[in-house]
Amino acid sequence: MKQRIIFFDIDGTLLNHDGIIPESTKKALTELKKAGHLRFICTGRTKSILPQQIVDCNFDGYVMGAGTHVEYKESDLLLKTISEEVLDKTTKILKKYDIAYALEGPEHIYVEEESLEDERYFFHVFLRKNNKIVRIIKNHDYSNMVVNKMTVVVPGMAEEKLEQYHKEISQYYDLIIHERNNEKHGDNGIEELMPPKHNKGTGIDYCIQKLGLEQDQTIGVGDSNNDLEMLAFVENAICMGNGTNQAKKLADYVTTSINEDGIYHAMKHFKLI
Repeated sequence: MKQRIIFFDIDGTLLNHDGIIPESTKKALTELKKAGHLRFICTGRTKSILPQQIVDCNFDGYVMGAGTHVEYKESDLLLKTISEEVLDKTTKILKKYDIAYALEGPEHIYVEEESLEDERYFFHVFLRKNNKIVRIIKNHDYSNMVVNKMTVVVPGMAEEKLEQYHKEISQYYDLIIHERNNEKHGDNGIEELMPPKHNKGTGIDYCIQKLGLEQDQTIGVGDSNNDLEMLAFVENAICMGNGTNQAKKLADYVTTSINEDGIYHAMKHFKLI
């Protein structure tokens, strides 16, 4: 059997909403390793917020920060960062539109102090839980920060105002706009701000070139809108049954949901285990 390299998203793909890796998924990962395939993480999370249960699975490598950071055998193959000048310009735009933000890097998450207290934004809870890696931005000083990408919480606003914000911020970033989840986030919209021409697809492309592998060896498994570039790039695209409509449209195969043994069924479908 030809060796394949499988890229797994984390949230909604490997980890369910309770933060648990299903037993069937663990079994599939073990069998993939025994079969000689390479198992990679491909996540929007930066290295600083990789869940310990994911690290404990001993993946062969990682594409992190939605394609800005590629690591293989604990060595960096790629580390794209955002300059201090760009951070200063774009945070001013975000503040003008009352948009909360988190600067995400391989070691720390950087936030304004008010983001930890503002109950309008969902990630104040997440940041409090992960306070060991959180650093407070002081006096608009972005020096000595290593930042791969940003996650922002966009409050409900008039369409014209939203378009103007997107026009301004797009001068500096490519945007990943997630489907709104009113039940979870209210009127707020979640967006990821990416360095131009960096995404999960470009990260995978860079990774396989460095490893001397071919595109036809790649498989990607995801569930959300920040997986779209990954699903478009890989030879075989798999979407979880709990995935977004856009992700499902790009998939070659839609498996069952994460809590219905979706990973295991998908690996069986492609005869990888």
